[in-house]
Amino acid sequence: MLPWESSPIVRNQEVYRRPSIGSIFAILDRCCQFQEHDAKNAGIFPLINPLDAFYLLNPSGDLNGTQGKLEDFFRERNLEGKAGTAPTIEESVVALRSHDLFIYFGHGRGLQFIAEKEIQKLQNCAATLLMGCSSGSLSLNGSYTPQGAPLCYLLAGSPVIVANLWEVTDKDID
Repeated sequence: MLPWESSPIVRNQEVYRRPSIGSIFAILDRCCQFQEHDAKNAGIFPLINPLDAFYLLNPSGDLNGTQGKLEDFFRERNLEGKAGTAPTIEESVVALRSHDLFIYFGHGRGLQFIAEKEIQKLQNCAATLLMGCSSGSLSLNGSYTPQGAPLCYLLAGSPVIVANLWEVTDKDID
């Protein structure tokens, strides 16, 4: 919960958040296992094809400005996705499992469209971009382990998640 990436000593370096050192080794181990079966991965880190993406844009149907600005951008790149309507749970699961990148532009974490337990069941999960208010924040539960969408995606095998740690306006996100 400490924003250590803002400290002066690391301000000019790339900084990544992971839940633990063990989680870093787990993702590297998982990546190496997939590399043995998949020739497209040449290095130790997973390759993510940004054109093999699924977008979920404005699933609640009330962010018309965001949808207006981004829908054509996604369609021009022939990305698969949904705009203005909510997906079924099965559509969300298939999107996370079968694409390199999952892009969400909507309210919050998007967990109203796919439950945490459904994400955690996945053995393989796309890299994830969650562009909703506080989509990257974790909830503290006293002395228990923090919980939140980023941990669900990481535990499901997502190699990376980019999300917001605070509230944002749709104009800022656009």
